[in-house]
Amino acid sequence: MLLHRPEIINAWTLGGDVIKVFPSTALGPQYFKDLLAPLPQLKLTPTGGVDLKNVGQWIKAGAVCVGVGSALVTKDALAHKDWAGIVKVSKAFVEAIQEARRS
Repeated sequence: MLLHRPEIINAWTLGGDVIKVFPSTALGPQYFKDLLAPLPQLKLTPTGGVDLKNVGQWIKAGAVCVGVGSALVTKDALAHKDWAGIVKVSKAFVEAIQEARRS
């Protein structure tokens, strides 16, 4: 479900702690910046389309956390039981998020 401003505000008003915005690729990090400028009390998390190339942009745009699926655990990694590869990608996500929060 694509959440637009009224749905996000409604979810927050109804008690949502962190509002999941999906699919994030349809909106982009700038949407979070634009929405959080007048509504800094919102806590938003993007899902759908978050990857290592853009995770830092989401954090810098105000995302409190991110939802990552296929960019973290690929079909190939699962098929080959490449647990070490998944751990490596996980660490890369953590590093990218930490770097974005520092800058």
